[in-house]
Formats: sequence, C-alpha cells, structure tokens
Amino acid sequence: MMEQISQIVGIVFGASIVLIPVLGFTLRFTVTPMVEAYAKARRAAAPDSVERLERRVLELEQHIRLIEERNALHAGMPLDESSLLRLRDRS
Repeated sequence: MMEQISQIVGIVFGASIVLIPVLGFTLRFTVTPMVEAYAKARRAAAPDSVERLERRVLELEQHIRLIEERNALHAGMPLDESSLLRLRDRS
C-alpha cells in the first residue's frame, strides 16, 4: 500500500514538472491577446480621460496655491512678489 502511494506521488510530481510550464505558456499566449484587446477597448472608450485628469489636477494645484497664499496673507506672513502679483490678478 505504501509503495503504491509513493509511486503515485512520484508520477504526479514527475508529470507536474512538465505540465506546469506547459500550462503556464499556454495561459500566457491565450490571455495576452485578451488583455491587450481589453486595454485597447478601454483606451478607445475614454481617449480624453487623461487630459481631463491632468487639467483637473492642474486646477486643484492652482486652487491650493491660492488658498495657501490667502492664508499666509491673513496670518500676516510675508509673501514674495510673484505671490502678490497672482493675488492682485485674481481679485
């Protein structure tokens, strides 16, 4: 009985040495076109999403700078000349 189990385990491990790499390559070549098609479909669905995000981040950065400059002005902290010019232009 113990001899049969060890033979079965040996056969399973021996087959695994060959089957696992074969399965890995098969999955890789099968899944790659599907993943590329999915990525291409997502890019086609929202081509300007990156541009919108970049614009939104830029606007948020400008808004944060404006808030920081106004807080510094209200706190009586000295501002540099470029900050004062930006505040004057926005008012």
